[in-house]
Amino acid sequence: MCYDNFNKSASFGSITQFNDGVFNTNVTILSQDSTQINNPNLIDDLNPGLYVIDKNFEDGTQQQSVIQKNGN
Repeated sequence: MCYDNFNKSASFGSITQFNDGVFNTNVTILSQDSTQINNPNLIDDLNPGLYVIDKNFEDGTQQQSVIQKNGN
């Protein structure tokens, strides 16, 4: 029996921080292993700012989220 497992965890990923608070090339990119990218407190632990979070899965699929965080 084949089925899609929508509860799978990412195998790795990255966090891109836009240092000027706008989409441009002034960025800091942080690679994340499976433990870091799947941390349930990942977004809560970010400082205020503009981020893109990329998650990569073993089956080749990717998920990208844009986060604008204001305050903690």
